[in-house]
Amino acid sequence: PMWAAAAALVVLVMAVLPVLTARSSTVLAAQLTADHVKCFTAFRPREATGGDPRAAEQQLEAYGWRVHVPPSSPDDGLHLLGVRRCLYAEGTMPHVMYEANGEPFSLFTLKGSEHAPAMVTTLGHQCRIWRHDGRTFVLVGSKDAGAAFTRVADYVQREAR
Repeated sequence: PMWAAAAALVVLVMAVLPVLTARSSTVLAAQLTADHVKCFTAFRPREATGGDPRAAEQQLEAYGWRVHVPPSSPDDGLHLLGVRRCLYAEGTMPHVMYEANGEPFSLFTLKGSEHAPAMVTTLGHQCRIWRHDGRTFVLVGSKDAGAAFTRVADYVQREAR
């Protein structure tokens, strides 16, 4: 009875979430923000790369993704921590993890997604969404990061491909 209702709700959410994520930048941002928080709270980078972008790219290639990983940028206070393979509504995606001035930042890359460029604030975080060469990129950072978010986002957007 109660467990059957809960199971039906989970099935319904799993059926609807991919549709909502594909259509709404806000839903996408909320989903990726939750993943960002989960990964930094519970896991940290599983595939630590010691700040080496080539090692990070090789880790992602092992999962079947050809992704350019923006390197650390001392000028922007940005340090590459590592990469993860993360789950979202439409499958798996690469998750590149950074830190800038003690604040965590995440870069997600979605192949074939059609989200328009946007800035979204959700769950205490801000997300910059942009497209390049058939991919949607989402950078997630704390809304309290202030000017550091803009500096990091500008750098990562220039470098990500």
